[in-house]
Amino acid sequence: MKMTSKHVGRQATKCIKMQGTEERKARDALAKGNISGARIFAENAIRNKNQAFSYMKLQSQLDAVASKVQAQEVRAQVANDMQSVTAALDTALGTMDVQQLAQTMDKFVGQSEDMDLQTKFMDSAIGESTTMSTPQNEVDGLLSRINDENALNQQHLIDGQSVPSTAAAAQQVGADDSLEARLAALQGNRPM
Repeated sequence: MKMTSKHVGRQATKCIKMQGTEERKARDALAKGNISGARIFAENAIRNKNQAFSYMKLQSQLDAVASKVQAQEVRAQVANDMQSVTAALDTALGTMDVQQLAQTMDKFVGQSEDMDLQTKFMDSAIGESTTMSTPQNEVDGLLSRINDENALNQQHLIDGQSVPSTAAAAQQVGADDSLEARLAALQGNRPM
């Protein structure tokens, strides 16, 4: 089951890489003014993203099931150990050998403590496999940033126009400023 979980994890990673490739293709198509092609690439990117999330969810579920199976195996082993201890107790009680009874009880207490430790470990493993340990404020910040970026990209797709990126717009503003400065310099040199 763990091998299957790893395989599913690799598939999720593959889908995430394909999503990035499709997003780059969509960005290039937008830059070339190919809106219909950009939409196709964007749809592919979204499909890959959704598939990656499905794979990650499946992997998480497989890990949780594997942990539960492992916990059940541990419990079965403990049950077998308890049966052997109980049989030894029956023998000790039958003969009323106090020394043998004390040894058997010590063994029982030790196994009981081992069982408690194993149960705590398995509960912890199951809890970790089904929850995230990432701080919530970091998650909220990332989601906010992604939402802001996607709002801009979605608006460009809705308008159906190719809009220059922020860096290209900044270069355009810089070029406009230098043209205005040249114009002012020419006007200042021109006789009135």
